[in-house]
Amino acid sequence: MDGHAGTAGTGRVFWITGLPGSGKSTLAAELYRCMREQTAAVIRIDGDEFRVLMGNDLGKDLDGRVKNAFRIARTCQWLSLQGIHVVCATVSLYRDIHTWNRENIPDYFEILVEASVEARRLRDTKGLFTRPGKAGELGVDQPFDLPSQPDRVVRNDLGMETLHAEAAAIALASLGARR
Repeated sequence: MDGHAGTAGTGRVFWITGLPGSGKSTLAAELYRCMREQTAAVIRIDGDEFRVLMGNDLGKDLDGRVKNAFRIARTCQWLSLQGIHVVCATVSLYRDIHTWNRENIPDYFEILVEASVEARRLRDTKGLFTRPGKAGELGVDQPFDLPSQPDRVVRNDLGMETLHAEAAAIALASLGARR
């Protein structure tokens, strides 16, 4: 796998990002499952679950979203420096986050999950596209920055099979490169 050769003893951070409904959490769950078959030193972080874990004390406005993204990034860094692989699914589409991650996480691997707006509408589990008058949703009415050079781009208009195959390939390549 191309990318960032980590220092001995660090875990790899798989930063899975994309717009809401693109399939980030599904890819992360499958990648975590594949990684877990090979090593116990792996953890999965979901951006929405992390927000709740931290007390849900930040708003969903731009400032609150950026602060939460930095919390997640610093947690991923902390875990990876202890030798734990981290599979993180988070929207966090902010240039400052991408830059910070690349500069501060030794074995950082960024995955952008893309899906058409039609596909995202079909799998809209949070009602982002259907709630009347709902403002402040990234990718709906808030600005975002796509990563400028992700390590891997996963196109997810076809569904689960694509994500499962991608997760297996990423895990195999990552763990194989570390042996």
